[in-house]
Amino acid sequence: MSIAMNLFCERERIEQAAALALGRLLFAFGRLETLLGLAVVWTDPARLERLTDEFGNRTFHAKLEFLRKYASGLTDESLRIAYIDWLDRTDAMREMRNKLIHARWGFRAQPPAAMCVTGLPTSPQQTETAYSIEALQEVVASIEQLSAQLDELRMRSRR
Repeated sequence: MSIAMNLFCERERIEQAAALALGRLLFAFGRLETLLGLAVVWTDPARLERLTDEFGNRTFHAKLEFLRKYASGLTDESLRIAYIDWLDRTDAMREMRNKLIHARWGFRAQPPAAMCVTGLPTSPQQTETAYSIEALQEVVASIEQLSAQLDELRMRSRR
C-alpha cells in the first residue's frame, strides 16, 4: 500500500473514531442536561410545575446558576461545598462542550489526532487544538461522572 493510501486510511480511521466519541459526547451531555433540569425542578416539590414551566427551555447555564443559588442556601456545609465544587466542574465542562460542538474538525494522520478548529480561517484568533481519541473518550467519561455525582448530591440533599 502506498504512503498516500496509508495516510488516507489513517485519516478515515481517526475521523470515524472521533465521530463516535463526539456522538457519545452529545448523548452523555444530553443526559446530564436532563438530570440538571430535574435537579432544578425537584429543589422545591411544591413548585414543581412552575419550575418545570420556567426552566423547561432555559439554557444549561441558567439551570446551573439556579442550582448555584439553591446550593448557596444549603445549611449542610459539606453538601453546599460538594454542590459548589460540582457546579464549578460542570460549568467548565459546559464551556468545553460548547467549544467541541461549535468547532469544525480536521484530522491529522501523524501523529494521529482530531483537530478542533475554532474561529474563522481569515481570523488571527483562529485556534487549533489536537485531541487524541482517548482524550475525547475521557471527556465523555467525565460527563458521565458528573451525571452520577449530581444524582448523589440530589439524593443527599433529600435527606
